[in-house]
Amino acid sequence: MLTTLQIKSAKAQERAYKLADGGGLYLLVQPSGSKLWRYKFRIGHVEGLQALGAFPEVSLAEARTEHAKSRKLVDQSVHPVQERKRQREALAIEYLHRDKGAFETVYAQWDAATAVGLKSGTLKQRTREITNDLLPTLGGRPIASITRLEVTEVLKTVEKRAPEVARNLRNYLWGRRRKDRFACGMTFRRARSKRPTCPGIPRAGECFAATGQRRRRSAAIRGFRRGYSCRRRGV
Repeated sequence: MLTTLQIKSAKAQERAYKLADGGGLYLLVQPSGSKLWRYKFRIGHVEGLQALGAFPEVSLAEARTEHAKSRKLVDQSVHPVQERKRQREALAIEYLHRDKGAFETVYAQWDAATAVGLKSGTLKQRTREITNDLLPTLGGRPIASITRLEVTEVLKTVEKRAPEVARNLRNYLWGRRRKDRFACGMTFRRARSKRPTCPGIPRAGECFAATGQRRRRSAAIRGFRRGYSCRRRGV
């Protein structure tokens, strides 16, 4: 077993050499003087090598901790290098989705998509109300983690102080006109359920394109019916 004093005292030589700590963990001392932690393992008939960092950035105790984690994986026939890579990728995807699906991010997309045509005073009021009363509580939360009940509780709190503001916020979220709804670009979970309340609802920017398509389709259907009715009457 190595000691910190031994590691600090190890001098560079013409060729790289190893200082074993046990269980496949060793310190590789390079001719340049760098000291690198390595874990040599075997799964089945295949050998593998894992880099665990450099000394002194990674201390002896830290190297042993990481080595112990990797040995547990090897005992389960799991390749520690591939598993660590998988975990990093999963974490990166999680952060990416968390950022893209954050309440404040969806709000920014919706705000940009619906600001066209609004009067300056109306837009300022909407921005002020959402910024002051929704973003402080919900801004950093992933949309998928927010329940409709939570939003309702926030609105109730606002209503006690400013009923008119609470009414405006409800209209932004669940107003009568679908194209103007903030909720058109988001999906709230039901409490105690992993299923979304409105599966398949498009994001804010897509909502308006979908609305236009439905309008054109409805107009075409009405035109067809009108022409068919005229032919039936012989007009």
